[in-house]
Amino acid sequence: MSDVIGLVLPFFGLIFVGFLVARITRQPLEALGWMNTFIVYVALPALFFQLLAKTPFEDLTEWRFIFGSVVSTFMIFSLMFMGSVLTSRGEIAQSTIKALAAAYGNIGYMGPGLALLAFGEEAAVPVALIFCFENIMHFAIAPMMMALSGDDKTTPLRLALGVVRKSVLHPFIIATALGVGAAYIGFRPPVPVERFLEYLSRA
Repeated sequence: MSDVIGLVLPFFGLIFVGFLVARITRQPLEALGWMNTFIVYVALPALFFQLLAKTPFEDLTEWRFIFGSVVSTFMIFSLMFMGSVLTSRGEIAQSTIKALAAAYGNIGYMGPGLALLAFGEEAAVPVALIFCFENIMHFAIAPMMMALSGDDKTTPLRLALGVVRKSVLHPFIIATALGVGAAYIGFRPPVPVERFLEYLSRA
């Protein structure tokens, strides 16, 4: 009976999650907005968790690599921001958007895809870690800079709470934290759950 459940539950669970995402997104099927939501909030987090949970914990603590990558991205952000501020005569909000566009390519758009294409599956764990840490940096800096521009009247406390909420509740960051925790304690989910995560990560 357990073998049957292990085969049936992941399959129908995948169908149910896809249906649920389509219902929550509330967009026409031809718009494919539900697919973006499924990929960002379900499939990629499942992939990150699977990769990190199966990785030896000592491979997840390369802090020099993480520090070097985050500092490099921050330098790109800072250079573009300063250059834009000088050429736009102090437009902080506009300069923040330009700086994000310059720096975010390291973890968004083509960055992760190119890393996986160039280095193969072994690049997936570093990509997941960098995605987590650099998103924390972006989520902290961008709202702060937009508030400094004067266009956002949010109080400092509400701004800080918003930054923390966006950082903590981002699906990639949650999946990364859970994956690192699972690797640390050596946790392996039950077979049906593991198979379900495998289906999601390959969807």
